[in-house]
Amino acid sequence: MRAADQARLAARFLWAAPGRSAALALGLAVAGVLPLGTAGVAQVLRVRAQARIDGAPVVWLAPGDPRGPLVSALAFVGPAPPPLAFDSLARAAPDFEGDAWAVRTGRRVQGAPLVGVDAGWLAAWGLSVAEGRAAALPGEVVVGQGAAARLGLAVGDTVQADPEGAVSLETVPPMPLTIVGQLQATPLPEDGALLTSLETTWMLDGALHGDAQALHLHGSVGGQPVSAIVARPAHPRDRDLLLVAADGADPAQAARPAVQARALFDALAPAIHTARLWGAVGATAVLALMGALLTLGQRARARDLLLIAELGGGPRLLRALLAWELGLLLAAATLLSAAVLAASGALLGLA
Repeated sequence: MRAADQARLAARFLWAAPGRSAALALGLAVAGVLPLGTAGVAQVLRVRAQARIDGAPVVWLAPGDPRGPLVSALAFVGPAPPPLAFDSLARAAPDFEGDAWAVRTGRRVQGAPLVGVDAGWLAAWGLSVAEGRAAALPGEVVVGQGAAARLGLAVGDTVQADPEGAVSLETVPPMPLTIVGQLQATPLPEDGALLTSLETTWMLDGALHGDAQALHLHGSVGGQPVSAIVARPAHPRDRDLLLVAADGADPAQAARPAVQARALFDALAPAIHTARLWGAVGATAVLALMGALLTLGQRARARDLLLIAELGGGPRLLRALLAWELGLLLAAATLLSAAVLAASGALLGLA
């Protein structure tokens, strides 16, 4: 019997008992493919987090627990962190040598992060515009490729920031934001976000009025709010300078993402170990159930197998049919796991 005929016969066997076949495919996904894929997603998240951490040796933040603000400033996840002044780092450490870029998070467009960044942010992270151009004027936005695909956005479209808090008849209509560019695909969080200038976020606050030809700012530029300032010291002494300056009179702190991430991974290690242990126990139970179902299935098809043997199909053919059946079940389990992981990846910004 040809291989194609063997595959068709194995598929008919599976289709004859859809409930059992579905249970076996689900068991394979839970016991093997899905845990491996989940581990892969976790590894991707860790690698991407490490790439971000390596590019942000020091992050200047408002006082308080730095963990939430760090995640917001570097991954664009969670609520807006407490604000600090745009010029707070320059005032606290006037002798600092190195590069620094401010970032403003907390706003969203159709659920996707709307992030205000300094002019050098894209170059600092090796990002480039694939279509259109970079945002140059207030009200202009560059969209990440992942966000564009998920929200159906394109260069030339106009969007609005999601409203904050309760909306009433007295609420001022949000300003339109024009998409002028789309980023190249990137594993960084920018892929799932919309990027604009800090001035645009201040206009959304109501602190900046007017247009590109005539802008009026309430207060000084240095006093405007940002979420964090990512600093890359030129020398180790400049890093130490920031750590010391944060203890001065200016209400700010110099957080080190690498230290915070190491502490987080250490804190999560026992939970991860326990999850792996229970996963192994669950996988063993699922495999035992699969073996029982497969044995029952073979017994239920004893008459069919006997007929195949009477028609000249020997043990070799029976083994081939069983191999095809297991292969088809594994393919179904892989597709099921891939769908679950793709949905999880989309929720985590990995799509």
